[in-house]
Amino acid sequence: MAATVYVKDIVNDPGTLPYYESGATSCDDVTAADTNANMQAALNASGTNGILVICPGTYTQTELNAADGIVFTHNGQTVQGSTGVAGDVILDANDVFNQAVTIGIGKDNGTLRDLTLTGGKFRGVLVWGNDGTTIQNVISEYNVYSTPGTGAGFSLYGDTPAHAVTNATLTGNIARNNGKFGFINYRFVTDAIYRENLADSNSAGYGGAGFSGNPLSVTLDDPGYPWTQVGATNVWYQTMNVGPVGRVIWKDNAIEMTEEDGATTTVAEGNWDWDSNVLYINVGIDPITETIVAIYAGHGPINYYDNTSTNTFTYLGTEGHGFYCDDGASDVHFHRDLSYNNQGAGFSVNRGENVTLDSVISYGNNRGIDSGFAAEFTVRNATVVNNTANGIQSYIAGFTNVAYVNIYNTIISGNGGWGIQGATGSVMVEDYNLLQDNSSGDRQECATGAHSISGDPLFVNSAGGNFNLKTGSPAIDAGLDLGDAYTYDFNGYRNQDFYGSGWEIGALIYPSRKIHRRISGQGIY
Repeated sequence: MAATVYVKDIVNDPGTLPYYESGATSCDDVTAADTNANMQAALNASGTNGILVICPGTYTQTELNAADGIVFTHNGQTVQGSTGVAGDVILDANDVFNQAVTIGIGKDNGTLRDLTLTGGKFRGVLVWGNDGTTIQNVISEYNVYSTPGTGAGFSLYGDTPAHAVTNATLTGNIARNNGKFGFINYRFVTDAIYRENLADSNSAGYGGAGFSGNPLSVTLDDPGYPWTQVGATNVWYQTMNVGPVGRVIWKDNAIEMTEEDGATTTVAEGNWDWDSNVLYINVGIDPITETIVAIYAGHGPINYYDNTSTNTFTYLGTEGHGFYCDDGASDVHFHRDLSYNNQGAGFSVNRGENVTLDSVISYGNNRGIDSGFAAEFTVRNATVVNNTANGIQSYIAGFTNVAYVNIYNTIISGNGGWGIQGATGSVMVEDYNLLQDNSSGDRQECATGAHSISGDPLFVNSAGGNFNLKTGSPAIDAGLDLGDAYTYDFNGYRNQDFYGSGWEIGALIYPSRKIHRRISGQGIY
């Protein structure tokens, strides 16, 4: 039977077990203890579709649940702060060495909202094997493992296709100062939506990403010849000789090979000829080292709307990206997202398929938008400016890259390397873009689009991060009509045919409108 349970530390002493009182309808009602127990016991008592309301205060490990954190035990449960202000309720696991997860949601239709989690060992929030999780207005910070390389604010994890995370929605949350990731999707995550979240100053112990899709574990035994794990086995193969469009995909204990000529071969896992521990496909007289892509099936779609990632940094040679789409995540959509001042790429698409970036802004990063091996993605109505290296690139030193990138209606200006840099084997198509003042040049290994232009985009205040267009900007009315699905700009205004006779190039409309985005701070003036 569903119940609403209020939990309060009536003696206002962190470390003292909180109280919950039967029949309480507000925090003021909890004046004497019916039950003196930890929060896990209170959540258990709420039952299926029950609600645990946590009254203001700071609660530490013993008050949560010994060394294990709080774990949802019934479908439809809610854990929430009582005031709607995340900072009024703090669950502090900072003194807990054995607590890997502060909040664990492994049941369907769970809701977590309006509180702060801090100091976890591994993950602030871990969502696994369920459907319909909602997380809103939660701050998850300082989740740093005892050794470098782990720690995340929010993690979605499906360990098998039958135990996937589906239909999760994360809205208005903040992940900051975590050990590696702000938000991560790890294996078998489908139909996830991120809206208006902020990732700030993560990678505290290792290079990571503000937002990451990282479904496949990868190791580099030899930095010159990456080895990749196939499926859930301990079989490792060397990435070699697949030709410019070959890839290998692991699907439910099978391997699917798509060869250069389009032929597809599927064999069961374990039936490879591993005599030399090397797989050859379409071997020529002088085979070259290429990437064979191993991905988990069913990872995606993932949608990122109106999110911000900043101050992710590089550590021990591992890059810190703002948004990271890795290891074959498919059907990933970035829309109206802002990435700035990250030491890696603002947006990195590595081995992703059917990835789109619409009305995004990337500035002040090392690279604006970066594509890795076998990436397939499209950039539309973006602003990619003032990054210290390349604006948009399909290039990794030492490898012949295989990427398919389409770029339309995008301003690429003031970057410290190339505006657009392709690579041998990549297919870069650009048109209706504005390229200007990129230090190494506007294009390399990329043909000039017939309708692309150059010229000062006339931003309102580029140095201050305001990329609205001034009167007279050559980007006004110079874009390609992409249809009704893409008519709203970075700030949510209908931007095409609003003024003049054509579409704007870039992420922001002209004329500008006064609005302030709640998280990104991208005002329109």
